[in-house]
Order: sequence, then C-alpha cells, then structure tokens
Amino acid sequence: MNPWWTDLIRRARSGDPVAGQAMLACLADYDEAGVNVPLPLREYRGRVLRNIARGRDANRELGTPSGNRLRDIAIARRVFELRQAGYPRRSSRRRQGVFEKIGAEFHLSAASIRQIYDGAKKRPGCRWLAEAEYFPTTPVKDENLMRLARRMLDTEMTVAFAHLYDALHGG
Repeated sequence: MNPWWTDLIRRARSGDPVAGQAMLACLADYDEAGVNVPLPLREYRGRVLRNIARGRDANRELGTPSGNRLRDIAIARRVFELRQAGYPRRSSRRRQGVFEKIGAEFHLSAASIRQIYDGAKKRPGCRWLAEAEYFPTTPVKDENLMRLARRMLDTEMTVAFAHLYDALHGG
C-alpha cells in the first residue's frame, strides 16, 4: 500500500481540513481523468460516503469548511485586495469605502462585512491565508498562519509523493 496515501487519509480522518480538501481534490482529479482510483482512496471515499448516507454531517466527514466559512474567506480576501488597491476603510464624499463596496457585492450591510472581517482576523486560515496568497514572501509574525502554511505545504508534498509512488510502482 502507498504510504503517502495512508498518511494523508490518517490526517483527513483525524479532522485536518487541509488534508480533507486535498483528498477531495485528488479524488476529483482521478474521476475527471477517467483513470482508476487507487484502492486506499476508493476505501476512503466509500467510508466517507457511507457515513454521510447514514446521516452524519457532510462537511465534518469530508473535512471541508462550511459554506459561511468559505464566504468569510472570500470576503476577507476581497477586503485585502481592495485595501491593497487603495480603497479607504470608510466611505467619504469622494470615494466609497471598502466595507460598503464589498457589502454591495455580497448583498450584506457594511456593518456585517466589517464584523466578518474583524472576526476573520482572529481565525487562522481566513484573513491570514488570504494575505499569504498575495504576499507569500512577506515575513509573517502570526504563528497560527505559519502552522497553517506548514500544514498546507506538507499536505501538498504528501499528495505529490503519493502520485509519484503510484507512477513508479504501477499503482
């Protein structure tokens, strides 16, 4: 059995959302390519789908964030983009503020956008992840972001080595 898939499956089963999302991406890649899915991934997919069919929460089983979490990440990313583009935090007579502009895009009030963004600053993987995507070489002082970035890199390397192992061993 491919030890790289085993490690990734173990991490996904333990609730690591980065590993859970990587597993889903791998399964989608195999399905879209129309090739046989390796046995460990088939077993993982079968167990997860069986648990969902039994009534367990799909996001928890798949290790993926809920819809609101994805929306919050998109909002935090958009706030960061507009702030980098020079938009002011608050509206003035001359220019619309960043929270009002994004509120119109997401059909939410400016106060709701500000609350989501301020809450995102406290959660690793939301605002910090958005900033890391745009400025990966910027020194980061937030230890939670560093742990998340290491986990993401480790997961990406595990997936790459799993594919390489399968290619070399005819899996």
